[in-house]
Amino acid sequence: MTIPMHEIGWIAGFLEGEGYFDIHGSRIEVEQVENDPITKLSNLFGGTRTKRKRENKRDINRWRLYPEISLQVMITIKPFMSVIRQNQINLCLENRRNLEPLKTVGRKWEVGWIAGFLEGEGAFRLYKYGGVEIKASQNNWEPIKRLMDICGGHLYEYKRKSNPINIWTIKGIMAVKVMEAIKGMMSEKRKAEIERCLKGWNGKRGDEKFGG
Repeated sequence: MTIPMHEIGWIAGFLEGEGYFDIHGSRIEVEQVENDPITKLSNLFGGTRTKRKRENKRDINRWRLYPEISLQVMITIKPFMSVIRQNQINLCLENRRNLEPLKTVGRKWEVGWIAGFLEGEGAFRLYKYGGVEIKASQNNWEPIKRLMDICGGHLYEYKRKSNPINIWTIKGIMAVKVMEAIKGMMSEKRKAEIERCLKGWNGKRGDEKFGG
């Protein structure tokens, strides 16, 4: 199995936000309402797929991947994960020997990572007078800071009694450039959200960084 690096980036970004790394069984697990990301992971690696029924709500799609392939995926994506996620992966890899990462081709992973992370954690917004914005939030500071480092935009913290929430936003031409770059790697739902933003954008540039 040989996987392009932009796909490795997508997997790392998506699992950064949505993944569960089971330190006892060394499995990877994802639960999502949207089916497209689950289908993508299943097509790449196999694993098992189930549904969790909810009364008066959409079903939850669950994907699980077990050793040894789960461990190979962990080794491969580990360099692109936050310290918190790397520590979880290290616990899964304890006492495991002679494991090799997946074979990859290419070098560029960043756009794939952005797409994967925003697939799970992003919001694509079109405002009344044609302004556009991408927003992402997480308790974990590191992936939010990575979005800022790669794309530009703005960071702020929503303070609360428990863990604060770290929020990244990007607007105007920067948001449009990010949307155009990642659109082809997104689920049908996310593509529709992006297309709505691109069609409704009023052309105001805002701050510039991404791709500039």
